Order: sequence, then structure tokens, then C-alpha cells
Amino acid sequence: MANRSPFQRWLKGDKDAMTRVEKKGALVFFSDESECTACHTGPALSSMAFYALGMPDMPGAPPDPGRAGLTGQEVDRFTYKVPQLYNLSDARFMGHGSTFRTIREVVDYYVEGVPAVNLPPDRFPDQFRELPLSDQEVSDLIAFLETGLRDPDLMRYQPTSVPSGTCIPANDPLARQQLGC
Repeated sequence: MANRSPFQRWLKGDKDAMTRVEKKGALVFFSDESECTACHTGPALSSMAFYALGMPDMPGAPPDPGRAGLTGQEVDRFTYKVPQLYNLSDARFMGHGSTFRTIREVVDYYVEGVPAVNLPPDRFPDQFRELPLSDQEVSDLIAFLETGLRDPDLMRYQPTSVPSGTCIPANDPLARQQLGC
């Protein structure tokens, strides 16, 4: 659970936890122009909602039906759950098709507001459209997402042992031998 990011520390009263650029990016994130908070809300900056945003599938992979793969409902085709945003900079792949490699690519996709997948216009939320953000606002927003929302010490949750005595993070014979457990 990410709970020591600069933004979270700032919310708890540490006025020096965030850089000036991260604070400017937070202002963009929470602004009416970006509409980020139409979907990314609450403590995890997420929601339980599902949306169709027309993100591309992984090249060469069959089309992913989204939530409809579980529900079988046409209304759920190509819809995906809103992700949380903490420690996003640690992710190697982003977007439901894992086609984005950087936060900048994801932000640019939202700012341009042009779907990569051809879906009927009524399938997209009203917020998915070209966003009136300047290059500087985009850069500030990216700084907020990359570093302002990054808890640098998630390894504090990695256990050094478990009650069963099995090896961490792997328990196959070779790992046990190499890790000495």
C-alpha cells in the first residue's frame, strides 16, 4: 500500500514534501480543464467504474473484449476498470493493452483525446476528448504522476520470511538452492 508518496505526506501537513513542479502538476490534476478527478477519486485516486477509452490492444494480440469477457454483456465490451495512480512510474507497461511504456505516452493519449480503437462515439465518457492543456501543464502533470504519487519505499512490505518457511520470492528447488533457504 503506497502511503508515503510526497503528495500523501503533503496532505498530512509536510508542506515541503512536494516540489514546486509537483504542486503545479497537482493543480492541473485537480483542475476542471484536465478532468482527471472525474474518474480518479478517493484515497487511491481510482474508482470502481469501468470505461471505454479506445486504447490500443497489444500488437499481434487478439482484441481484448474488456469487462465483457467476464460479464458477456455488450455494454461492457472494451470497458476497463479505472486504475489507481500511485507508483505508476514503477510500471513497465500501461493501458489495458500494455501498449504504453511511459506516463507521458498515457497522458499524451488523454490530452489528444483521439481513440486508437474504432468504437461508437456514445461508448466514450464525456471527459475523453481533446484537453485544453498547455505543454507546461502537461509536463507539470507528468511530474505529479511520476514523482508526486510515488512512494519510494514499497519494499518495506516485502517479508523476509513466511510462517511456512518457504523461500521468498520463489519456492522452486533451484530458487531454494540459490537463495539458501
